[in-house]
This record gives sequence, C-alpha cells and structure tokens, in this order.
Amino acid sequence: MSESGTRMEAAAIGRRLKEARQILGLSQQVLAEKIGSSKTGIQANEAGSSVPGGAVIIGLMKLGISANWLLMEEGPARLADVTAGTQTGSGTVDTDLLGIVIARLEKEIAARGARPTPEKKAELIALLYDYMIETGKREGPSVERILRLVA
Repeated sequence: MSESGTRMEAAAIGRRLKEARQILGLSQQVLAEKIGSSKTGIQANEAGSSVPGGAVIIGLMKLGISANWLLMEEGPARLADVTAGTQTGSGTVDTDLLGIVIARLEKEIAARGARPTPEKKAELIALLYDYMIETGKREGPSVERILRLVA
C-alpha cells in the first residue's frame, strides 16, 4: 500500500477509535487510563497520525469494542453484537488468547522490521486466533508459518 493509502487507513481507524470512545461515553483521558495508554497517544490515534498498537486494541476489546470493526470496519462496533461465528462457544472472546496472539504478531513484526497495513495485521490476528481456538495449539510449526506471513 502506498504511503498516502496508509495515511488514509490510519485516519479511518482514528475516526472509528473516536466513535468507539464516544460509544463508551469516555473522554480521551479516561479511555487512556482504562486501557493503560496516554491521552496524547489516544489523541494521535484519533487524529490518524498513528495506528493503535496491540495494547490499545486489547484494551478496547476488554471494554467491549470489536477489533474487526475498529481496524477494518467489518461487523458491529460492539462485541456484544458480534455473531457467534467470531466467538468462542461460551459467547465471549478469549481476551487472554487474543493478547497472546497480538503480542506474538507484534514481536514478529518488530523482529522483521515489517510495516504491514492495519488490514493485514487484523487478518493475521484473526487467522492465528481462529487457528489457536480450533486446534488448542499455541505453539508449533503451523503457528510459526502463520507468523511468517507478516513478511
């Protein structure tokens, strides 16, 4: 994706982040405190000058916001409105597992110096999360192959 395309995506994600914050009825400061970020970080994300990192995305999910909606504008904004197809059998997202997935992906991205688009990151997160839910495996050759898709 071109640099201007990446900026456009960051701006779109920023608009959805602001909308999510408004859905939650929180100020930038309160949202930052709840998810372990900073007000300036939230401001930069909302302005589209940076894309939210894994910790922000996980924090928003814990507050009930869908990562698919935030990153790709797919599905409803609230996790409570997400269909069973993207949920575990108990009807909830395993945020601990999702945190593991995002952390592993962020580590691989940093190690490779890669700059995947937000869509690519979201796709890889969903793929790896679904694989781990379906197989129960958190390590192994298939997990490593999925992580190598970053490059």
